[in-house]
Amino acid sequence: MLVSRLGYNFWNTPRYRIGALVGYNFWSKSYDAVGCAQRICVPAIPTNVGIISQDND
Repeated sequence: MLVSRLGYNFWNTPRYRIGALVGYNFWSKSYDAVGCAQRICVPAIPTNVGIISQDND
């Protein structure tokens, strides 16, 4: 996860503040699954065969 922010407060008081914030987030995750030995996989898929691959950004 990458987070970057830049902000400035134009007006500060003891109860509140007014300002601006500029920034971005970047999140990346990858999932992989191999093989299938459940009853629904007939015949069974070997564990060296990829069956699911998903990349999230």
